[in-house]
Amino acid sequence: MSPNSASLAAFALAGALAATAASAADLPSRKGAPSAPAPTISACSETDSIPTDAFGFTTGSEVASVGSFGPSLTYAGGYGTRIGRLNSHGLQLQGSYGLFPCAEIGPYLLGGVTNGRALGVSTDATSYGAGVEMKYRLLGRDMHGIGLTLVIDPSVNRTNPDGIATNFTTYNTGIRLYADKALVPGKLYAAFNASQDMTWTGPSP
Repeated sequence: MSPNSASLAAFALAGALAATAASAADLPSRKGAPSAPAPTISACSETDSIPTDAFGFTTGSEVASVGSFGPSLTYAGGYGTRIGRLNSHGLQLQGSYGLFPCAEIGPYLLGGVTNGRALGVSTDATSYGAGVEMKYRLLGRDMHGIGLTLVIDPSVNRTNPDGIATNFTTYNTGIRLYADKALVPGKLYAAFNASQDMTWTGPSP
C-alpha cells in the first residue's frame, strides 16, 4: 500500500469512529430523570391546613409550626340577668409559639370588670390572672383520617369584689381534646371539642 493510500485509510477510519461516537451520544440515556422525593406525612402538618377561624367557637386540631409565633386578643362579654342588672367584660391576651414538632405553648394574661346589682346587693368586681395553654397533637388527618390534639390549660385568677374585704383566688386546670376531620377536603370540615375543668376557689373552697 502506498503512503497516500495508508493516509486515506487512516483518515476514513477516524471519521467512522467519530460518527459512531456522535450517534451514540445522540441516543437517549437508559437512566430516567431522578424522581422527586415523596412528601413527608406526619401528624404535625397537613396538606389541607384548616384556617384557625373555620369553626367559630369550636377549636380545630391544628398546632403552630416549629418556631412560629402568633399573638391574639380575645374579648368576652356578658349582658343582662333575670334579677337586677349585669354587665361584664373580659380580655385575654395570648402569644402562641411552636415549641417543637407537634407541640405549641401559649401563655396568656387575663383581665375583667363586672358591674351589676341583684336583690339590692352590688356584684361589682375586678379580676386579673394568667395561665398557659399547652397543646400536643396526637393524630394527623393525613396519616389517620382525623386530627386529634390534647390540651392542658392551668390558670390562676384573682377576683376583687367591691365593698368586701375578702378577695378570691381561683385555680383552674382544663384538660381538653380537640378533634377535626375533612369531610370534603378544602371545602367542608367537622370539629368536636371535649373539656374537663378542675377548679378550686379560696380562701373558702
